[in-house]
Amino acid sequence: MAFHVDYWDRLGWKDRFGSAQYSERQYAMSALARSRQVYTPQFLRNGRDWRGVDPLDGASTGPPQADIRLSLAFDSGAILSIDGAARVTHSGVDAWLAIYQHNLESAVGSGENAGKTLRHDYVVRRLIGPLAPGRDGVVSLRRQLAIDPDWKQRDMGIVAFVQDRASGEVVQALQRHACGN
Repeated sequence: MAFHVDYWDRLGWKDRFGSAQYSERQYAMSALARSRQVYTPQFLRNGRDWRGVDPLDGASTGPPQADIRLSLAFDSGAILSIDGAARVTHSGVDAWLAIYQHNLESAVGSGENAGKTLRHDYVVRRLIGPLAPGRDGVVSLRRQLAIDPDWKQRDMGIVAFVQDRASGEVVQALQRHACGN
C-alpha cells in the first residue's frame, strides 16, 4: 500500500495524495523499528525497513494470528459498504482498513520530478483505524463510507490488516478489489 506523505510539500509541489496522517504513521513506524530516519520512498514490511529483493525472505511460516473476513459493495454509486470481521488470537493488536485506488497520475510542476507525469497504484485514499478487538477477540469491520466523486470504482479496493501495536508487524492481511463499474 502506498501511503503518500506530506512532508515534501514545502518544496513547491504538493502531492495531491499526501496526508499528514500518513507522515505521522511513517514516523511512528520508524520509532517502533528504532530507526533513526524516514525517507521517500521507504518500504516497510512487517514494521521494518525493507530493502530486500526476495519478497518472501523472512516471511512468517507459522499459523495465522488472525482470521479476516471481508466483502465490499457500492450502494447507489457513492457509498462503499464494507462488511466483515477480524478475529484475533492474541492481545496487543489492532485492525485497520485501507481504501486504495489504482491508475492514478500526477503531473509534477516543480521539484526534482518537474515536468514528469508520475503514475501511482495502491494509493491509500482513506485509512480507518486503529480498531481494537472486543473482549471476544473480534473486530467489526462493518462500515459505510461516502466516496469522493472523482474516485473510479473499478480501480478501488480495500485491505484489512491486523498489526501488532508494539512491533508494527502485520500479523495478517486480506485484500479485496472492488471490481465496480
